Amino acid sequence: MKIAITGMGAATAAGYGVAPLVDTLRSGRSQMVAGAPLEPPVLARLPDSKPGSPPGAVEVPAGVTRLLARSGPELQALVWAGMEAWVDASLHGGAVPPRRIGLVIAGHNLTQSRALEVELTYAGRRRYVSPRFVQESLDSTALGIVSEALGIRGEGVLVGAASASGNAALIHGCRMIADSSVDACLVLGAPTRLTAMQVQSLANTGALGGATQASNPRRACRPFDEGRDGFIPGQAAAAMVLESIPSAAGRGRPMHATVLGYGSALAARSGLEPSVEAEAEAMTTALARAGLSPGRVDYVNAHGTASRLGDETEAEALRRVFGAARPWINSTKGWVGHAIHAAGVLEAVAVVAQLCGGFVHPNANLDRPIDSALHLVGPEAIDQPITHALSNGFGFGGINTSIAFGRAPRAEQR
Repeated sequence: MKIAITGMGAATAAGYGVAPLVDTLRSGRSQMVAGAPLEPPVLARLPDSKPGSPPGAVEVPAGVTRLLARSGPELQALVWAGMEAWVDASLHGGAVPPRRIGLVIAGHNLTQSRALEVELTYAGRRRYVSPRFVQESLDSTALGIVSEALGIRGEGVLVGAASASGNAALIHGCRMIADSSVDACLVLGAPTRLTAMQVQSLANTGALGGATQASNPRRACRPFDEGRDGFIPGQAAAAMVLESIPSAAGRGRPMHATVLGYGSALAARSGLEPSVEAEAEAMTTALARAGLSPGRVDYVNAHGTASRLGDETEAEALRRVFGAARPWINSTKGWVGHAIHAAGVLEAVAVVAQLCGGFVHPNANLDRPIDSALHLVGPEAIDQPITHALSNGFGFGGINTSIAFGRAPRAEQR
């Protein structure tokens, strides 16, 4: 299996666009800030200013423009990232027939914060609720808005898999292309805005970090470090255009990189505890589908949330899969936070940027690594040609995913 990646987009705390994200990763510049009341103690927040259009963006229907103007930053970021990837892939102008383009959005329960706001605002006077709210409260509204903005008329679906949603959405997009349902697929990772109750519940489970570093937020996220105390949320949207090799070649479109294989495995458990066996199974399945031995993998973008048990479990799974192979390992979450539903797509963008740029980004705040056997990147980026990479994504509910990426052949690269 080989599927082309012809477009990418991102909106993160680093700014709107893939370029500021790559600059943040190369420079090792943390985007963490202290949270406001009812927010997590530390988070990576989307920029406050409303984004303009990405360079070269297509004209958006007036109705969508008006809707976005009164929408919150999450929906604006989602559409912005999608448009950047769309333009990057040169899909505007009918390059691929609209009926042959699919749309997959990673995420679920995306409107909880908005629904809670409406419940509180209109308690005792429900008759005044806007008729638009029934539409705004549905996750599928994002699917409709993006498809209308870009004129996508092929298959569309939302994929929910907790923090593995991004990888699960990419896998679904690959399958749509592999079975010839579409020639190209725009995969979007949707931003997550946690409610105050979700923040407190995560803190009570011990999964949420940052409380001990609220006065020094850039030191708060510490994946694979002995001093880690939980994950730091990151508001972000990300986008990737997947395309069949014949479609990309037929329109003379160079590719950023390729998807070579993927793996997905359930742990058969309903609790929050991660599973070494299921994580290792997802990685070995991805390698097998990609036709790669562990020794051919140069780099792994770990799930690496900085949770106490999660990092220990993933470290053990990495040891089981790679043994003495020792690929470079880092965690993008250390710089832009855990984007939850969007994490897998955002980290896929980060992986491809490193494949194309010939570097591995540093690990944030890695003072005392939990495992000296792992080849964890140090405090500075390393110039290192990468040919093959894995990106892991694990979610509550025992969901485990891994995707194998390959550098595009030189003649086909951007």
